[in-house]
Amino acid sequence: MITYKNKEKFIRDGYIECANLFNRQKCKNTSNKLKKAFNLKKIFLSKNEFLNQNKKQKKKIFINKLDLDFLIKNKKFQKILETILGRNYYLYASRVICGVPLHYLPEWIKEKMILNSPNLNPFIKEKFKSIRYFNGIDYHMDLIDFKNEPSDFVTVYVYLDKVTKKMSPVNLLTGSHFGGSQIFPHKILKKKKSLCLLFWKKKITSKKKILLGKSGDTWIWHGCLLHGSEFNLSKHPRFY
Repeated sequence: MITYKNKEKFIRDGYIECANLFNRQKCKNTSNKLKKAFNLKKIFLSKNEFLNQNKKQKKKIFINKLDLDFLIKNKKFQKILETILGRNYYLYASRVICGVPLHYLPEWIKEKMILNSPNLNPFIKEKFKSIRYFNGIDYHMDLIDFKNEPSDFVTVYVYLDKVTKKMSPVNLLTGSHFGGSQIFPHKILKKKKSLCLLFWKKKITSKKKILLGKSGDTWIWHGCLLHGSEFNLSKHPRFY
């Protein structure tokens, strides 16, 4: 259950960490199913296919077949969300995201992207698009997906596998939620031991928190908290 110290941390830093919140083996089993269904050697379009895409090709609605009740119906998890959001919270969406290792990207895609486009989905075969694929991503807040909406939600990240520093772990900028909503891209100045965030007329001092963890480890953060990730330099995809 979330403690008073956790509440203070969520208010102060904009996130809380819940180590080993979910069954590790069930998380690993889910990851193995994803790796089998979404073979990274087969998901990319060829250059010719990209230029002549068949939009009528059906997606594999694989996510609907995953049994995620062990996550969503976890009593401890529900209690934590109730403490933060109140009893009338609801699940807006559940998504699977893959941090694709750099070495899986075909050369023509690397050239086209110039390695500065985080979203790989335009290069993915239609039938494999039921999950999201990223090649690192700039610092952003999840409020960006909710135009003209209040930031009265949280994001929950569950690692399905062990994530090391080379596997494109998520980086949080602690306390950045105090800046409120802000237009992307964000102004971030590096200092010796901290970061200075410029929000409208505000200056916020922040530190980077790298989320390394094992399967089942979970983080919950405010909708205005800045976060991002670098390239996946490992040989393993990162599913969460």
